[in-house]
Amino acid sequence: MKRCLISFLLAFIVLQLKAQLSLDSCLYLAKTYFPAIQQIAIYDKILSEQLSNVNRNWIPAIQGTAQATYQSDVTSLNLNLPGFPAITPPPKDQYKFFIDASQLIYDGGSNVSQKNILRSINSA
Repeated sequence: MKRCLISFLLAFIVLQLKAQLSLDSCLYLAKTYFPAIQQIAIYDKILSEQLSNVNRNWIPAIQGTAQATYQSDVTSLNLNLPGFPAITPPPKDQYKFFIDASQLIYDGGSNVSQKNILRSINSA
């Protein structure tokens, strides 16, 4: 009975010594085994990409549009007026090309508020 009691107390003391963790080892284990902490780098990379996208609002934008049309029939006027040149019908095909350049000059603080929202979402 004494042997059993002594071995039980000895085992209890050994287990108590093993169960104590230092703060450093606890933080290390949390960083190693907690999956959300491993994703912090991914969240930081996503935040930097989103902030980069918001900053792109200030970059000048150039947009081009082209259009070609063909009309099977066009309107023609057959008027013979003295003293005026003859009216020729327009061609059946038409071509259009547009270039639009734009740059954001003032946004009313929209980009700054978008950045603050993204940072607060990431920190939550």
